[in-house]
Amino acid sequence: MKQMFAALACGGAAGLAFPEANAWWLMPVALAGAIALAASAGSVRSAVMRAWFSGAGYFLVAAHWLVPNVGPGLVAIAGLLALTWLPWGAVAFYALRG
Repeated sequence: MKQMFAALACGGAAGLAFPEANAWWLMPVALAGAIALAASAGSVRSAVMRAWFSGAGYFLVAAHWLVPNVGPGLVAIAGLLALTWLPWGAVAFYALRG
């Protein structure tokens, strides 16, 4: 469970790279953390779940400007958009396994 929160935090930190927060220097650190979390998973299913949490955190932070228009629906939108990160979790798991 701690790894899922860490993945969510890594994704959120990556979302801060956009101009409003202007924390561009967080992007490589956050993505390296998300990749390391996926690669260190015990199974491919766990790696994919960690990638999904990273993607959800990223899209929640990056699309914060949609809150006035969609309200709590942003959580569902971020969850759906995070599905695009699933293959990369599997790639990280298989490619970086020692």
